[in-house]
Amino acid sequence: MSSSLVNLKNHLIPLEEINHATDNFNPQRRIGSGGFGEVYKGILSERTAAFKRLKPGSYQVQEDFRNELEMIARFCHENIISFIGYCDEANEMIIVYEYASNGSLDWHLQDMNRRCFITWTQRLKICIGAARGLHYLHLGLGESDRVIHRDIKSANILLDDKMVAKICDFGLSKFGPKNQPNGQLYTKVAGTHFYLDPTYHESGILNKASDVYSFGVVMFEMLCGMLAYYARSIGGESPQPLINLVRRYYDNELERLIDPAIKDQIDSRSFDMFKEIAYECISFNLKERPTMGKVVEKIEKALNIQTPPYEEIAALIKCVEGDIGFTDGKPVAALTIYKCLLHWNCLEAEKTIVFDRIIQIIISAIEDKDNNDLMAYWLSNASTLLFLLHKTHQPLTLPPTGFHSSQSPEDDLAEAEHDPELQDQIDNQMTCWLSCASTLVFLIRKSLKLDSAPSIQKPMSPTLFHSSTSPKAETEATPIEVQHVVAKYPALLFELQLTTYVEKMCGIIIANSKKEVGSFLSSSIQASKSGIQGHHSSKNHWHGIVDYLNTLQKTFEENFVPTTIVKKILTKIFSYINVQLFNSFLLYPECCSIANGRYVNEGLAELKLWCREATEKYAGSLFDELNHVRQATQFLIIRSKWEISYKRINNLCSILSVSQLHKICTTACFQDKNYLGGGFDEVIASLAIKSEDRNNASSDSLLLKDTSRIHFSVDDLVDSLQVEDFANVNPAIGLAKYPGFEFLYN
Repeated sequence: MSSSLVNLKNHLIPLEEINHATDNFNPQRRIGSGGFGEVYKGILSERTAAFKRLKPGSYQVQEDFRNELEMIARFCHENIISFIGYCDEANEMIIVYEYASNGSLDWHLQDMNRRCFITWTQRLKICIGAARGLHYLHLGLGESDRVIHRDIKSANILLDDKMVAKICDFGLSKFGPKNQPNGQLYTKVAGTHFYLDPTYHESGILNKASDVYSFGVVMFEMLCGMLAYYARSIGGESPQPLINLVRRYYDNELERLIDPAIKDQIDSRSFDMFKEIAYECISFNLKERPTMGKVVEKIEKALNIQTPPYEEIAALIKCVEGDIGFTDGKPVAALTIYKCLLHWNCLEAEKTIVFDRIIQIIISAIEDKDNNDLMAYWLSNASTLLFLLHKTHQPLTLPPTGFHSSQSPEDDLAEAEHDPELQDQIDNQMTCWLSCASTLVFLIRKSLKLDSAPSIQKPMSPTLFHSSTSPKAETEATPIEVQHVVAKYPALLFELQLTTYVEKMCGIIIANSKKEVGSFLSSSIQASKSGIQGHHSSKNHWHGIVDYLNTLQKTFEENFVPTTIVKKILTKIFSYINVQLFNSFLLYPECCSIANGRYVNEGLAELKLWCREATEKYAGSLFDELNHVRQATQFLIIRSKWEISYKRINNLCSILSVSQLHKICTTACFQDKNYLGGGFDEVIASLAIKSEDRNNASSDSLLLKDTSRIHFSVDDLVDSLQVEDFANVNPAIGLAKYPGFEFLYN
């Protein structure tokens, strides 16, 4: 041990520094305690550290202290808590470690609110980290130094700020026999009862397999959300500790024990892989217990099932970020992304980077705001992908309750009044559900800025298509009924993000259109104010608007933008034209002349012709959006205004408010040099009285408001898109060279 002591001298920390770091072991700095002593948190050399202060007195404590120091000075592994230094002064025995900010694993598992936020994927990663650390102890120190921890339990697995597992507490650890990888030690039995290998407990023979057993217990704690020393009652039977329940429900009933907080997150293949290796760990037969290397391998496979490979994600993103066109009028990128999301189980994943990468592509496209072609391309893809996802998502239900019942929820609640165990299960599940729901609300608000089946979900294959062995199937895909997937929070958030960006892209196209159309409208209004409008200039202005509408319509058609979205955009453009022209009548007296009325009327005739010639699926009732300016114009072009009765003016301009009508009539008569007065003066007087009685409105309140924002819902796509239309759409050819994408083409 002399060589170790030489190394340890370099890590000696004066008691004075430790007292300063812990504020003389202030109780407020205490973060843990146990039979060994207490743990404090403090700042040492500008670094947060944990100070393990052992209880002084007994020879055994001193031996454990020296034993732990001798070991930890040799360790260097990501999943072993890092040793900083020690103090052996003034009857104090203190070991200083790195500080793990997220505490011990058992601290998380014993509380429902904390446990809810450790997802299945995170639990797998924690298990992998701890298993790697234990594997390092068993084999990573060289042939002559092998360590048996002897007290593996969730309390001795710490979690840092990134939830990386760190094995700690080596007071009971032993060096294995020199140069004997599978050697045994005869020792006094030590460890924590519920994690203790029963073979070691009975025989006193210690080897690496004893650690493997203890780790298996921790694995079942992670799966079941239940600490080993807690007892639980199932089906009205007497309460049993975890390991007894696990052994009892070995045959196809282990699902009854799964933590409700993660039950709906687990892919059945991942569950089977995890369960198999965990049961091997707790086998009574030492020969059946795996090495920790094999445990790491199996849990990594379970994790890989839950998450798609990053290389394939990168290949997908690289392929679809460019324009890869359309097949049979359907966007190839949207379909390719959709099939990949299904194959990788992303809709059911509690965490994945795919959604963020797709959103980043759309964000990049939006940055090129002046490019309507690019906007239309991604508007088509985003809306189509949104439609497919929406059709695939199964409607949300309450999270699993952890028990199976054929009764209604009301019956379950009534029964719970007389069954404390059932009541506890319902209370715990509702706590978990509320916690998760609040998290979803937070994520949605943060991202946008401005569920579950009672058993494990089987992995979903692409749901819109299936292959056949018939010759015809080699060239055609056969549509089938859409299967439903219970979407997790990331998928639901992704759908909300897509909806938001569809709205945003529509808004950008509308803004571009206002800029183009607005320049022609501005010129026409300016000409009206100057009194220089004529037949030639009129044609130029209105033809410019029509030419732009034709170009925009062609862009939509070439990019196969869903017709309902096109209608929404065109409706907003025509509404904008209506607002600008009508407001010009209210704002500029010169625009209320007969000449300008004819001028605008010619333009309206051009727009009416465009609406008539445009396909019905796009045009619809667009011309009705111009009702304000149409009715006002019909009044302006009347030469003999003095002959108009009150009834006629109201019928002619029925959509205008009394105040708007009074303003236009008054201004028009003033602008008409041939106006002879007469009975129409009484009409104007009547309008004035009613206008004052209504609201005594100012000129500004008469103006129409331009509401350009589109409120979009995925339900708007139902009339434009049908699932069966995607049966013959081929995925992106650019991915065919990657073996990982064979599923797209088989």
